[in-house]
Amino acid sequence: MPNIAEIRCAAAVVGLFLTAAPACAFQNEPTGFRGIEWGMPFSAAPGVFFTAEQVGDRISYRRSLENLTLNGIPLEYIWYNFYKGRFEEAVIVASRSHAPEMMQTFASRYGTPERREQRKDRFLWSGETATIDLNCSGRYSTCTAVIASNAMVAAEQAGQAAAAPTADKDF
Repeated sequence: MPNIAEIRCAAAVVGLFLTAAPACAFQNEPTGFRGIEWGMPFSAAPGVFFTAEQVGDRISYRRSLENLTLNGIPLEYIWYNFYKGRFEEAVIVASRSHAPEMMQTFASRYGTPERREQRKDRFLWSGETATIDLNCSGRYSTCTAVIASNAMVAAEQAGQAAAAPTADKDF
């Protein structure tokens, strides 16, 4: 099972593609995930959550009594990431053994993905409001999908960029 650092790394990669990706809508582009709209305040999010980890202004949560299936595919877990108290992204993790079903489910829902870096089993959908990075490569034992709000990721990147000059003063 990948740790939160590996998941954050995957999410950071999505952030890199958000800044370089063209803004073209894709089929059924998400405006949130499981009843939580992009940018929704944590206090308004439906469900009972528990904190998994906090790093800076970003808090990762998991839902209590979560339905850990996606189109019948058993999931290991789902992270709900909030930046400055607002919903930024969902990270969905399944066993690598379910990679074909995950890829089929995402392609059926979101249409033909963009492939990048010639990596097998890694797909990207770049839209106007959201980006999806589905990584089922053989590097890990999991198949991970990061579904992120472009606006919220951009806000987090801007916050990090603004904080970067002051970090030099600490050294």
